Amino acid sequence: MNESFLVSIIISSFNYDGYLRTAIDSALRQSYKNKEVIVVDDGSTDNSCEIIEGYGNQILAVLKNNRGQASAFNTGVAMSSGDVIIFLDSDDVLLPTAIEKSIRFFKDPTVAKVHWPMAVNNEYGKQSKRIVPSRRLDEGNLIDVVRHVGPNGYAWPPTSGNAWSRSFIDSVFPIQEDIYKICPDLYLSALVPLYGLIKRVSEPQALWRIHGKNASWQQSLDERVQCQVRLWEHCFQSLESCGKEKGIQIDL
Repeated sequence: MNESFLVSIIISSFNYDGYLRTAIDSALRQSYKNKEVIVVDDGSTDNSCEIIEGYGNQILAVLKNNRGQASAFNTGVAMSSGDVIIFLDSDDVLLPTAIEKSIRFFKDPTVAKVHWPMAVNNEYGKQSKRIVPSRRLDEGNLIDVVRHVGPNGYAWPPTSGNAWSRSFIDSVFPIQEDIYKICPDLYLSALVPLYGLIKRVSEPQALWRIHGKNASWQQSLDERVQCQVRLWEHCFQSLESCGKEKGIQIDL
């Protein structure tokens, strides 16, 4: 296996001490060895910090005040050295071959993202037959899709189902922290077709955990609606701005 690319796995952690160790272990146990594992704890008040400190020099770690997921992403990217970036939610799991199955696509410098479906498991780690997303992931040149339909015009997985090229990440970071306290994957998935090709791994390479305490489910309905409106408005504005820079007309 050619391991010329360094891969940075950035784990964003916030009050998931019951799942965090499994997430870190899954990153460390990748069959692909040329990697660094970065854990950014965003002000946890449970036992997450003790768990992180227990890994010593196996990981790069930073413990910071709570500012949301985009802040954790920004911190992790600033610390990272990888040619490819994977963001892993601390309640999810990467399967051992996630990097191995995806890294070959990045030999093509026009590839900006590789994604894979995720198998759903519950809070106890029991895997179901459900796959996220339920439809087949799209791949190729998807500029026209986001131009006319937006980011939901193509099928993409949640955070832990994606590997991003360094050149794309450097082009769109830092992410605006006051807007994307949750769902920074929306911002990234919206913009990435403007920056390169998307490739697909057909088999699930991660587990998406549903446990009722997922961050996006903790708000009231009214708060969730307001939050989603802000997210989508900013997302569309970012699409328009990045499109103009690249000479691409976006149909807002």
